Amino acid sequence: MPMIDVEDRVRVHVQDLGTGPAVVFISGFGLDHELWDRQVRVLAGAGHRTVCVTQRGHGGSDHPLHGYDIDRLSADLVSVLETLGVGDATVVGHSFGGQVAFHTAATAPHLVAKLVLVGSLLRHRRARHIQPRQYHDERDRHRHQRLHDYRHISERIGHGIPLSFLRRRG
Repeated sequence: MPMIDVEDRVRVHVQDLGTGPAVVFISGFGLDHELWDRQVRVLAGAGHRTVCVTQRGHGGSDHPLHGYDIDRLSADLVSVLETLGVGDATVVGHSFGGQVAFHTAATAPHLVAKLVLVGSLLRHRRARHIQPRQYHDERDRHRHQRLHDYRHISERIGHGIPLSFLRRRG
């Protein structure tokens, strides 16, 4: 199984099997690519390329002391997909891996054609709508941009993600 460099001195374990349209699997916290063994066998046998990414800190991937935030884990996934030449993929994320998949769909839409979330919450820190005139600091500006980025996912991926999931309640 190949190891792919995603950052200086950090490599992640990747299982890449089959040919055809790509389906990318990302496991949740504490799990590795073996979670997807049955799905890989079925899909690879049905003419799909299956790519299982074991996130940093798990399984055979490197275990650095840093880089476990959604932005960095999403950047790891983007690095893997670009290194393997995968684009317009169906990305499947389980639990915490679903949050990474969701963020990747928002920040690298050219790589994600479809998004499947399995047992994952679509929760974003304070993702309530902020009007531009209400910016109090640079963090508010960033939150507004992130919400805008997340909105386009539902427009791109079949209107399957209601905006209400992206807003923090109460």
